[in-house]
Amino acid sequence: GESNRNLPYLEMNLIFGNAVVGLDDDTVIHYMKTNKKQELQQLHDLRQKYLSEPTDPTLINEIENIQSQINNDLFKTFTKKIQELNLSETFTEKTIPLHWPVKLFHMYFDGVNEIPKDDRGAHCVVGNPPYLDSETMSKNFPEERIFCSKNFDSAFGNWDYFCVFIEKGLDMTKNNGFMSMITMQSWMFLLSFEKLRENLIKNTTLNSLLHMGRGIFGIDWGSVAFSFKKTKPLVSKGSYF
Repeated sequence: GESNRNLPYLEMNLIFGNAVVGLDDDTVIHYMKTNKKQELQQLHDLRQKYLSEPTDPTLINEIENIQSQINNDLFKTFTKKIQELNLSETFTEKTIPLHWPVKLFHMYFDGVNEIPKDDRGAHCVVGNPPYLDSETMSKNFPEERIFCSKNFDSAFGNWDYFCVFIEKGLDMTKNNGFMSMITMQSWMFLLSFEKLRENLIKNTTLNSLLHMGRGIFGIDWGSVAFSFKKTKPLVSKGSYF
């Protein structure tokens, strides 16, 4: 590899927002292809320049300014979606929607051209998603629960908040890429997570799994760390503990 080359700042890969609340990818991609071709080209050019000059943080500011303008333009569409779900206007004030094709444009577009769905995504998605059971979420975050129920297949029955992060993580993973997380163990057994399990069984190969008992990391329930490869199920040998 190259020697004496500065590594890029991490700022361009740090994302702030609600990871599972926002417009669906197809809606955002269509909007950007139709209305934001000039901005897409600018984002592409700025990113290429930044990767060759990673010591210039002003390039990050230019990228973020363009992204901010696109997000502002998308806000009307997001508000309309909230109204269609009969959620209150305050919901838009309490959450920061995250439109992934805007923030990670280079995963969805090559210049102004959309990357085919089978070819886009991250090579690896890693997460430790929040845990929030159905009772607590219904009491404290009822509108977010409604939003997720309408937008994620795995939000079924008495689902826990972490399951939609697994679904979103898998959706963002490139074909033949890996999704690795640590979560509660309940998705492996309970009926409420049946649709999530079906999704994983049909679309992934389990690469490794570590099933931990109570008391690990100071928590009083079982947890599990796992790594799935996004490929149709293969006859392969994984590592299970």
